[in-house]
Amino acid sequence: MIGEDDIILADKVEVKEANKAREREREREIRGTILTIADTIWTVKLGAEVWTVNVTGAEIEGTPAEGIKVKIEGMIGEDDIILAGKVEV
Repeated sequence: MIGEDDIILADKVEVKEANKAREREREREIRGTILTIADTIWTVKLGAEVWTVNVTGAEIEGTPAEGIKVKIEGMIGEDDIILAGKVEV
């Protein structure tokens, strides 16, 4: 709809590229050692950092156990918790 002064009034605006860029910024791939497993919440040590990982719904290859090396692909969610999509042990 065109309003006063020939200004276009939009009902909806989609910013797909910005959303994709933001999503890429949140993507993470970590390789570390499983410290703890509490059901679907794990802690994984990567160098000096310790990450909390939620594996609910993740594709898990191998048998996870504390002390085992792991590769996790996912997204950073609220409170810097990684929401895993794929886990390789």
